[in-house]
Amino acid sequence: MARDAIARQYDVDKNSVSLTPETDTGNYRPGKIAFQAKKGKSIDLEKVRESIAATRLSGGTSMTVDWLEISARGEVSGGPDLHLKVSGTGQIFVLGEDPGAKTMLQKLREAQAGGAKIASVTGHVQGWSGRFPSVLKALAPDAAPGQKQSLLLVTSALGILLSAVNVYLRDTAHFLELALLAWFWVTPIVYQFQLVGGRRVSWSKYVWMANPVTPIVLIFQRAIYARLDNVHTVNGVRTVTPLLPHWPYWAFLAYLGYSFAFGIITLALAVRVFGRSEANFAEEL
Repeated sequence: MARDAIARQYDVDKNSVSLTPETDTGNYRPGKIAFQAKKGKSIDLEKVRESIAATRLSGGTSMTVDWLEISARGEVSGGPDLHLKVSGTGQIFVLGEDPGAKTMLQKLREAQAGGAKIASVTGHVQGWSGRFPSVLKALAPDAAPGQKQSLLLVTSALGILLSAVNVYLRDTAHFLELALLAWFWVTPIVYQFQLVGGRRVSWSKYVWMANPVTPIVLIFQRAIYARLDNVHTVNGVRTVTPLLPHWPYWAFLAYLGYSFAFGIITLALAVRVFGRSEANFAEEL
């Protein structure tokens, strides 16, 4: 059953899944789990982390992981820091210096200098060592700070403003239902940002990007996806679907700053309108 579950979730050849137990030490029985990706597929380490984090191992367990070793084949590139782009996928590994692997890295550099591009590499993935709760927390993708605060600011400002307007215009609630439905579809939630954001410059694109919730959703997606493009390989044909913009970190923060600015201005307007209108609320109600 475990073999079928691993194979189904991680594009793994279930016949390659094996568990090798070792001598008992302490409360947990140590062992080694090994599996291999299906032909033409690649194992997504972020999906592995998310699945482990969904179990009790993310809590107060004392279980540890000694290492995560992978073997991959792909194109080697780079200068001082060599990069391995796994064939047929969008995964890229940075090949770091290790005291026991300097000779191998040197051989890779020499092969690269000689014109070789494709290589098979085996090594340990950095960060996958220690108690599971600490490891899972350290490996979790970072989100830009402030997206939750920005969302709270925008929604609070609109809530205060519309609560005052609703006293005088009772149809506001019905209008709001339609407005929220339209707002949902102009926000890149059920479709990728690049479907619209990747188009050439036009006034309609800038109007769409002016949505104050779009930067917030974009930051959440950047943290959750942990990738910018989705890569598929079907019958040997590699297809790349752009998901998120290839912006530097500061560009995401600048775009999020627009949501903050919108929220602050709207909040100031909402407080002013509410303050000037609340004296007549009793008569209107």
